[in-house]
Order: sequence, then structure tokens, then C-alpha cells
Amino acid sequence: MVMKPRLAGLVTAVGLLIAAAIYTGYWFYAAQVARSAVEAWVDARRADGIEITHDGLSTGGFPFAVIIEMTAPAASAPRHPGAWRWRGDRLIARVRPWSLARVELLLPERQRLVLRRGDGERVIEIAAAGALATLDFSAGRLADAILGVAGLTITADSATTTIDKLDATLATTATDPTRFGLTVADMLLPTAPTRALGRRVARAEIASELVKIPPFLPSARALAQWRDAGGVVDARALSLVWGALSLEGDGTLTVDERMRPMGAFTMRVKGYDALIEALVAADAIRARDASLTLTILNLLAKRDDQGARVLTVPVTAQNGKLLLGPAKVLNLAPIPLPEG
Repeated sequence: MVMKPRLAGLVTAVGLLIAAAIYTGYWFYAAQVARSAVEAWVDARRADGIEITHDGLSTGGFPFAVIIEMTAPAASAPRHPGAWRWRGDRLIARVRPWSLARVELLLPERQRLVLRRGDGERVIEIAAAGALATLDFSAGRLADAILGVAGLTITADSATTTIDKLDATLATTATDPTRFGLTVADMLLPTAPTRALGRRVARAEIASELVKIPPFLPSARALAQWRDAGGVVDARALSLVWGALSLEGDGTLTVDERMRPMGAFTMRVKGYDALIEALVAADAIRARDASLTLTILNLLAKRDDQGARVLTVPVTAQNGKLLLGPAKVLNLAPIPLPEG
């Protein structure tokens, strides 16, 4: 039997209405799940000693997304040894109703971070033209995270650093290690350590594996626990282009019993004379020692196809000393962390 056109149209319309009603109900369910997840996450942070507040949560985005906006988010760790507090203008989380395992976070365009420093405080102002984080979850845990920031400005103690583009990635597994990557492009420093290096860092990049995740709230005790559990940063690729200095290499890094950097790298360096000059300008190495160090490094270097000296040298951080090959470059101080 052939259905009459008018009846067929009515059946189609009813079917669409039913589908729309089902989807609408599901959207409200997904919105409630997403909102509850945000509230549960805020509550769970109290166990970490972090207090999170905001001026309100709003839900929208129907029909193609669930969007939760947190107005004036703020966080603080008043009981943590390195007490700090943070505030942003707004934080927006977005998920697709058909893909709740992926969360997109539109980060605040303006942020303010206040750190305790002795008896006083250090205020850091952060602004970005755009900052988006994408989080993928699997079996209830974070599997992958991608952060992209454009037009970043960081001001601390009246000194401003700008970064044209910053990209970071994090990929976790149920067991170690965790893969981490960071790329910074076109960074302009407040001041130049020397004319040879200048203020502009054209590019800095690291691709590494983290054996054990470093502590979220760093302190001397937490970092020591991470180290004693086998914590190490395994840098598979490291590169830097800064003025006349260009280097690339790989190695591992952790901390020693006195919280000083400890590790070993193999680096291929061009323009190392600019690095030595920068260390002299920063009073990290005496001019007399720099001259001897540069002589030794020149003997170790080889010429590339363009005639530039390229130094392939082990870089070692051990017993509070940083060595380029056999030459001591500077003493390494403990990382300034609060106890706790």
C-alpha cells in the first residue's frame, strides 16, 4: 500500500519531533553531567589544598555544544608552603554532546598570579590574545592534552616578556612514561644578557618523556619524593635558537639531594662564544675563566660546511657544577622551593 503524500509528510514531521525531543532531553542530561563534573572537580581540589571560587556558573550552547562559563574564577593554596593565589576574567569549557570524552577549555584572556616571596609578594600579570586547551579522557583519566597560546604577555616586577606562540602537548599512559612537548616561537625578553644574544629568542623546543609526573604544587619535599620514586625528565630532543647561539641535543635531568639540577646531555652548539659572553655579562663566570674555557671549546669544535664552528660536547650537571666538556662553566644553586 502506498502512503498518501500528506500522511507521509505527517509521519516524517512526527518522527522529527520525536527525534528532536529525544536529543533535547539528551542535551540537558549532558549539560547536567558536564556541570556536575565541573563542580566535583572543584570540590576534589580541596583535598590538594587548593581553594577554588567563582562568581557563578552558566550553561548554554544548545544544540551543538554544551558550554559552561565560569565567571571570575579564582584559586589559592593558602596552606601550601609556597602560598599563591590566582584569578582570571572567565573560563569557558565546551564539550560536544556526542563526544563527552573531549573537553575544550577557553582560558582567560587576562590572569593575575600572586606568589609569596619572603615577607612580601610577587605579582605576575598574564595576558593572551587567545589560549585554548583540548583535553581527551579515556576510562576516566586524562589521556592527552594540547595547549595553544597566541600573543602571550607576561609582566613581573615591571619587566615584560612576550611570546608570539606557545604550544604544549601531554600524552599519558596507564604506566610510565608520559610524553611532554613544548615549543616557544618568537620570545622577546625584557632585557638582553649581551648584545651577542639579544632580546629575541627565535625558537625553543623540547620533546621529552617524564618518568613519574612531577608534583603539581612544587615544594622541596614533593620534588624529593618525585626524585626518590625514580622521577626524571628524559629529553629526547632539545633545541634553541637565540641570537648567534644555536644548539640541539638530548639528555636526562633530575635533582640531587640538595635540590640542585643533576643530569647529562649531549649538545651540538653553534655560537657558543655568545653563550660564554652572556655568562660573563651575568657575572656567572669570570672573564679570565671565560677566556680559558673558550680556548678549550675552540680546540674541541669542528667546522661545518659553512665554516662555522660546531661543538659536540657533553654537558653535565653534577655536584653543583655545570660542565661543558671538561670546562666548568658555573656553579649550580639549589632550586628555590619552599619546604613542605
